[in-house]
Amino acid sequence: MRRHRPTQRKREPERHREGAAIDTAPVGITRRQFGGGDAAVVLSLVGTGDDPAAAAKADGLSEVQAKQLKRVHVSSLPAAVLVADTCHGERLVLTWIAHRPRVFRVAGVTRVRDWGRYGSLLDRTTGTFRPLPLADRERIFESRLRVRLAGASETIAEVLARGGGTRRFDGSRG
Repeated sequence: MRRHRPTQRKREPERHREGAAIDTAPVGITRRQFGGGDAAVVLSLVGTGDDPAAAAKADGLSEVQAKQLKRVHVSSLPAAVLVADTCHGERLVLTWIAHRPRVFRVAGVTRVRDWGRYGSLLDRTTGTFRPLPLADRERIFESRLRVRLAGASETIAEVLARGGGTRRFDGSRG
């Protein structure tokens, strides 16, 4: 899949509560393909804030593109949508969604000639973006690979017990 971002800029990490730095550079969170790769959806974290249109402009839209933004709601969250065709015959549906202090971008792409087949599927997929219920948030955890030296007689469980790498979404160890 070609990269369709209008510009690529180096962003400085932003400072939040307790002085923690959060890197708001675009991060691909998930990607889904349809029809053997004829269409795809990519979810990315693109910045902080509560105004999806401002985030879209900061994401590198031209003035002409910014004027084509349409403000909407996705699962009751404020959003801004831009539909654009590329010079390569592809159609992009870019949706910026504000949730909490962050803005996410859902990018759907397919060929213009396949829009009739995949357009509504891309729209429905974007519409599934929603705040996670507490039960779902509690199931999320992060696994990090950390190199640990093990003693000659140590088991894997003993090494993990003194410095494991699994954390839950809330920061507690799992």
